Amino acid sequence: MVTGVIDYQPPFYIPYVLQARTKQFYLTYNGCNFRCITLEPSPNIQYKGRCLFVHGYRECSELHLRMMDALTLQGYACFIFDQRRNGLSKPRGILDYTNDHYTFRDLEFFVSYNLAIESDNLCLIGHSMGGAIVLNYMMNGANRQKIRTVVTSSPLLLHRDNNSLWKFLFLLVLSYVPLLNLLTLQKTDVDIVKKQQVLQKALEEEKLRKLATRNRLTNDMRWLKTVNEVRLISKPGTIEEVIHILRRGLYLLDNCDRVREKYAELKHCKFLVCQTYDDPLADTRGVHSFVKAIPEIRIRWYDNCKHALFIERNEVFERVLTDVLQILNE
Repeated sequence: MVTGVIDYQPPFYIPYVLQARTKQFYLTYNGCNFRCITLEPSPNIQYKGRCLFVHGYRECSELHLRMMDALTLQGYACFIFDQRRNGLSKPRGILDYTNDHYTFRDLEFFVSYNLAIESDNLCLIGHSMGGAIVLNYMMNGANRQKIRTVVTSSPLLLHRDNNSLWKFLFLLVLSYVPLLNLLTLQKTDVDIVKKQQVLQKALEEEKLRKLATRNRLTNDMRWLKTVNEVRLISKPGTIEEVIHILRRGLYLLDNCDRVREKYAELKHCKFLVCQTYDDPLADTRGVHSFVKAIPEIRIRWYDNCKHALFIERNEVFERVLTDVLQILNE
């Protein structure tokens, strides 16, 4: 059931002004009220298709609106939802929980929802954790044969901390303890000011710039405050959730033969991976070995940028946008 349909207004500062018609609403499914945002091309732009975005770990829709807006201005309607425990999506009861069971059923629900609107040219675009989610979905999803294009940005197939998994999980546990959290150099995300919610608002730009040396998402300083705001409304993952995040990527890497067979069945689907050379979060060895084993997948590499290509500097963003549009328009 769709509720709360309004013209979209950012809940916090984002360094980008949307040009496309943008609506926000809520969809209820399986015990969760999902915050959704949709961008529609204007009537004077030729309609080309529809893109369903899947965001990354401890993110929300705002970090993808810039790319969504750019695609909408080229004729592609775009849809995104805040995943469970992320952004402004809220549980209907007291239980706020997610794992693979919920993640893929939620995605199936939203794929079906968007296919009901656009059945001929639906594209999946996933970033980081969302990239691994959509790549897994294209193996076993009920509607995978109806997807025409899959684009992933810095898919999280192999985390740079996988080689020290217990340290990774230990730091995650510490992140739940605010005082201890200040003493750890947590490598799981770019939550630069951690849980200091009171101090967060008072940080001066110069202090933020100094702290940005631990930023692993973007070289565009304008987006750093937005990233921190997103962290405040997106909950840290439970131990099970984080293990499932890591497991999704490892499953793809450990089963490349099966992935290749499954993707070969998709006669009308195109795949593109957009990846930075020096990704400080996702180990590029995982992406390289995966793409090498799956001939159906094309890859584009970018230099002088960090993990989140959709909020990178303009020169990087424009190159990524060009490559995404090229495969969408084919």
